[in-house]
Amino acid sequence: MTTRQRLSLAFGALALLVLLSSVLGLHAISSSDRNFARYVEGPVGHMDLANDLMDATNARAIAARNLIIDADPGRVAMEKQKVEAAHAAVQTHLAALQARARDAADPQMQSLVDAIAAVEAKYGPVALDIVGKTLKGDREAATARMNEECKPLLAALLKATKAYLTYGTQQGKVQVTQADQAFAQAQRLLLAALAVAILAAGAMAWLI
Repeated sequence: MTTRQRLSLAFGALALLVLLSSVLGLHAISSSDRNFARYVEGPVGHMDLANDLMDATNARAIAARNLIIDADPGRVAMEKQKVEAAHAAVQTHLAALQARARDAADPQMQSLVDAIAAVEAKYGPVALDIVGKTLKGDREAATARMNEECKPLLAALLKATKAYLTYGTQQGKVQVTQADQAFAQAQRLLLAALAVAILAAGAMAWLI
């Protein structure tokens, strides 16, 4: 084999090794991007919705309480609007959370969301009834129902939402660990390919 042929073979082999290293590097980057997207769309997105749901639930409860203790017509009208807006937000966030849970195909997540929905199905009508009684001037009945039914149901709803958030946090940690492991594996493969390329270059230089 002539020197020219040996050089051509050597450069061709090195080019293939460089190409392999580049492919491995691009694969590692692409995999990291996919893992990050899954994390954002998965646990992070779910927890954002759950936090929004909790905020709306608290806002509705505070506005309903303010309706009972405030007799000023102007402030009563304002708190009524806050209750209605917060209630609508609760329904919107809960529906979005239920849709995400169905898409995730995670039985544990679905069970936790079902628990939230079950409590809200009881709590929502109670909260609105309290508002209705207050607006009709029956503050005594509204106060009694708030103390007897609303407060325990609110506590149960917040507890169910927190349980979902706890699970979401755990799932997020699992995904982060898996992503770290995948990146470490890709990094090892890339370093191995680079080592092979360096050794091959040295061997070819010696042979030529």
